[in-house]
Amino acid sequence: MDDAWSAFDHLPVKNSVTWTAVIVGYSQIGSNMIALNLFDSMLKTDVRPDKFVISSAISACSSLNFIDNGKQIHGYLYRNEIELDISMNNVVLDFYTKCRKVNVASKLFETMTDSRNIVSWTIMIAGYMQNSCDTDAMVLFAEMTRSGWAADAFARIEVWEDSKKADGKKVSCSCRAALGVLCSQPSFFTL
Repeated sequence: MDDAWSAFDHLPVKNSVTWTAVIVGYSQIGSNMIALNLFDSMLKTDVRPDKFVISSAISACSSLNFIDNGKQIHGYLYRNEIELDISMNNVVLDFYTKCRKVNVASKLFETMTDSRNIVSWTIMIAGYMQNSCDTDAMVLFAEMTRSGWAADAFARIEVWEDSKKADGKKVSCSCRAALGVLCSQPSFFTL
């Protein structure tokens, strides 16, 4: 990245492509603070960030648990009428779950009724589990499978690992069925 930075720094004119390359690059190697500082510098220019830069900035906020900065970037999207496609919604959803704002993530998820994909479902299920909302995760997992979505490997692992540590909690049979586990009881089983 040092060579990339040097080349970027010496450019007489920086455009959206060059800003994107350097910000995304620093974000991908885990230099999130540098990525956010560059994003801030970019906002002070005439160059408007695209969804790739914004996604990297929000992801950097997630990694650093910078909730206020992430919320500001989310607000920037709305103020500047930047369309939130499914990938952008998923990045924002992931940000809120990782920053322990699962209630905000849940509200966003509920607004995504026509634009959810398996990534959206998995982010929300994992977010519930990572924030100790195990029952909500199990209910959402069952809802996902009832809605016709096949659980990907990550969602299955999240639910399975969580159900193994449930210690007597009841887990719905629809969750077990989606995991490929036979259910002998009509509605619930106890671990």
